[in-house]
Amino acid sequence: MAISTSDFINRYAPHAMEQQIKYGIPASVILAQMAIESSWGTSALARNDNNFFGIKKGSSWTGRVSYYDDDQAHEAFRSYDNVGQSLSDHSATLLQPRYLHRCPTDSTNHLGWIKGIKAGGYATASNYVDSVESFIRKYELDKFDRLAVQNAQQQGLQIGYMRGRQPDTRKPSLPVFSSRLSKGVGACPSTWRV
Repeated sequence: MAISTSDFINRYAPHAMEQQIKYGIPASVILAQMAIESSWGTSALARNDNNFFGIKKGSSWTGRVSYYDDDQAHEAFRSYDNVGQSLSDHSATLLQPRYLHRCPTDSTNHLGWIKGIKAGGYATASNYVDSVESFIRKYELDKFDRLAVQNAQQQGLQIGYMRGRQPDTRKPSLPVFSSRLSKGVGACPSTWRV
């Protein structure tokens, strides 16, 4: 079942901000990649396997897989029990040295992160940086980067406080939020439902 773009953003922005607070990956980049890779949550991979980022099996994955035609026919993609696992695994992927060493430490520098992710080989499309940057601008997703920093400050947390630790991709649900985030207080403008 398709949801509107604003409903998609409302649903997943708090979770993207939580990942930014924990690991320093801009929420705007997470949301943009999530929306683009999953076609706003409507792709078969997202609907059937909770894989919102198009992450392929890779050599280290020992979990379930499903097969889809992509760059080649019948490629193995990771299958998750829920969206929270997909988000955590995406963060774990971007925290690998091949990406992280190319990305800025400033979690509000989404353009620097997009360029670093591209340089690390995450995306093969030649227009990847421009495409994701345009997407972030069109939907004003960079406001969530600033909101995540504001929320972290209000909670007394340093952005990226979990960076040295790999995200737990076995968690049964979406990340747990403080009452401030889960109620949307200070997280999203009042016009955005959370």
